[in-house]
Amino acid sequence: MELHAVTKEAEPPATVGQPPDLLAAARFTHANLQDMVKVADAKAGALIAAQAVVATVLGSAALGEAGDALARFAGVPGAVARLALLLPSVAAIGLALAVLWPRREESVAPVPRSPRLLWISAEDLGRFKGSTSDYMAALQGAGEADLLADVAFENLKIRAILAEKFKWLKCSYWGLAAAVVSWCVTLLLAAEPALSL
Repeated sequence: MELHAVTKEAEPPATVGQPPDLLAAARFTHANLQDMVKVADAKAGALIAAQAVVATVLGSAALGEAGDALARFAGVPGAVARLALLLPSVAAIGLALAVLWPRREESVAPVPRSPRLLWISAEDLGRFKGSTSDYMAALQGAGEADLLADVAFENLKIRAILAEKFKWLKCSYWGLAAAVVSWCVTLLLAAEPALSL
């Protein structure tokens, strides 16, 4: 039996003899980061909506009965007991709202050569004060390397904003877990008079 060496043929590079399109790659990254921001915001919105649905389903009657049962058990006023049952849901909503809170990232240093034509701060687009002709002149005067630096600068800003959003989203999941426990306790305590029969 004769053995032959297995060789893998090298695939030709996609851009033989041409530099990669860095601006297109940076724009692709930009679009991906923007999509991730939308996903984080949608998840936070869903968490808020879920809290609203549960609050509607549980209603004030169940919360009142559960609060009274918890008040008897813990020896605290009914209002304090109802607030204790409601607090995790309020906290979860607050944490989800923190994801949606508008942000500007100012801790990222500008990329060298960035003409800062893509961001909304006063130093960036704000400096044109609504003048279309000044903005067009700045865009037309920017070269591809300048625009690449601008997209890279914006990508770094969006990444920092996204990291903050996902930090709060993770916290809101913990808040949701606490709210689910609170909902279960509320349902059990609201059913307590029926269970004791």
